[in-house]
Amino acid sequence: MFDDLKNALSGVSAPGAHQFTQISNIIAAVANILVAAGISVSFIGLAYAFVQFIMSQGDKMGIDQAKRAATWSTVGLLISIIVAAIKGVVFQAFGFSVFPNEF
Repeated sequence: MFDDLKNALSGVSAPGAHQFTQISNIIAAVANILVAAGISVSFIGLAYAFVQFIMSQGDKMGIDQAKRAATWSTVGLLISIIVAAIKGVVFQAFGFSVFPNEF
């Protein structure tokens, strides 16, 4: 009876105990954080552009600056999405997990 319990408990580990034991988990975590940061910065840039557009009150120069900020924020968002897709393809090609197992 105790041998069965010992065998059952030997496969159980503390949550997060083996989270970063493999280099692939570290690479996946860093890549996911960088992609999330890029997307977040792009959304913050878009919010800034929209506020700048509203605050321009019809001023031609203010509207042009808001358009430029919105354009570059959209470009940054598209680049972040493309990088996320490329990351998934590269990770699958090398056999890495796209998301670490124990997050």
